[in-house]
Amino acid sequence: MKANKDKVFSTIIAVTVVAIIVFLATRGGDGGDVLRIVSTNDLAGLLVNQAAGATDDVQGIRLADCCGTQAEMALEAGVFDIAVICPDAAELFLQGGNRPFVLWGSIVENSSVLVSITYNVPSSVGYTFGRSSQHQIAQANLGQDVAFVPMNTLALPYALARGAVDAVVLDVLTATNAVEDAGLIIRPLPYNRPSSVLLVHQDVVYTQQFADFIENFNQLIQGEELAKWKEFYVNFPSLPRVR
Repeated sequence: MKANKDKVFSTIIAVTVVAIIVFLATRGGDGGDVLRIVSTNDLAGLLVNQAAGATDDVQGIRLADCCGTQAEMALEAGVFDIAVICPDAAELFLQGGNRPFVLWGSIVENSSVLVSITYNVPSSVGYTFGRSSQHQIAQANLGQDVAFVPMNTLALPYALARGAVDAVVLDVLTATNAVEDAGLIIRPLPYNRPSSVLLVHQDVVYTQQFADFIENFNQLIQGEELAKWKEFYVNFPSLPRVR
C-alpha cells in the first residue's frame, strides 16, 4: 500500500515539474516558431546555450538533470524540440517505443573527469546513477579493483566531502567550479566516447532554425576559448549538417 502511495506521489511531483517547465518554456510569447533546446548545467549545455543564443528563433533552457524522468516526460509532452542528454538516457528513450526523435550526433566527448581530495589512487568512486558510460570510463582508467557507487548527481560532491567515497566522476565544467570553491583535484579520464548527444524531433530537422543552430554550434567549437577544456582531453566533434 505504501509503495503505491509513494508511486502516486512521485508521479504527481513529476507531472508538476513538467507543468512548471511548460510555463517557463512558453512565457514571453506564444513561441509557435521557436525551437526549444533543453540541456543541463554542464559543458555541453553551456556550448549549446551559447549557440542557441546566437541563433534567431532558438531558445535554450537549462534543467538540473536532462537524463531523468522529468526530462523524458517533457520530451513526450512536446515541450522541447531538442534535448542534450547523456548517451545512456538517449538509448533508453529511443527504445521506449515509436518516438519521433532522431539521434543527431555528439556534442562533447571525454568531458567526464575524476575529482578527489588527494592524489591517492581511490578505492571507491561515486558516479551518477543510470549512467553506465561513466562507470565504463572510470573503470577503463582506474582498473577493476575500485568499488563504483551509483548515486544521484547532486549527491556526488556531498559524498566526496563527507568521505563516503574517495573520488567522484563529474562533468569537467562542474568539476572546475568545485575546485575553485574547495581546492579539489581534477584528473582527466580519457576515453573516446560521447559524453552528451543531441536528440532532435523529426519535425524540426529540416527547419531553417535547426540548420542555423548547427552552423553556429560548429563555428563555436572552433574557437580558441575551448583550449582549456582540451587540456582535459575533451573533444568537440562537429554536428552533421542538414542535407
